[in-house]
Amino acid sequence: MSLKKIKNILSKKIAIICVVAGLLLLIVTALYATRYYHNPTHHIPIRSSRDVTAIQNWMTIHYIARSYGVPEQVLLDAVGITLQQASHQSIRAIAQMQGKNVNQLLTTIRVTVRQYKGLP
Repeated sequence: MSLKKIKNILSKKIAIICVVAGLLLLIVTALYATRYYHNPTHHIPIRSSRDVTAIQNWMTIHYIARSYGVPEQVLLDAVGITLQQASHQSIRAIAQMQGKNVNQLLTTIRVTVRQYKGLP
């Protein structure tokens, strides 16, 4: 065999190894990303579940419910909206939609969380 043929075979094998390694890396990354996306433990809780003053007007009902361990329906009932109306809406947007003062709505949500959690 000539040196040229050996180099050609070797470069093909290296190319195949690189493609296989790239595909394996892509698969592992995709599996990790999927697991991260579907695993709720990657959501970082707000300060402490006792600190309701951390609830802000940019947050959604869903986010507050998950962060503070309060059923979403409890907060929806307190605010007076349905799940469809609250879908991906911030507290600020909900207040505007209802024609309410955003601070009053925040107070209602904070009081509801305190009452549900049995906090002073």
